[in-house]
Amino acid sequence: MKADKSDRAAIHIYKLNVFKNNSEERLHYCTIIEVHSPHYLDEEWLQCLYHDQYEQFRECSNKIALLMDRMNLLLSDFPSP
Repeated sequence: MKADKSDRAAIHIYKLNVFKNNSEERLHYCTIIEVHSPHYLDEEWLQCLYHDQYEQFRECSNKIALLMDRMNLLLSDFPSP
């Protein structure tokens, strides 16, 4: 069964880096993956809220595709309302 556009979750993935003042060295602190219910935030809203980042990072790399496969596996066992 193909998902209706209104049933597609918006996914926002970003990394947080830490660094000291006056230093060029940055340390990856964490990666945050937000999966938004389409009833709360859909892809169109995500594009409106983060236009520059959305256009720049919209492409799904192999690394992201693998991450999404793992995420789908986890979510398949998650109870839905």
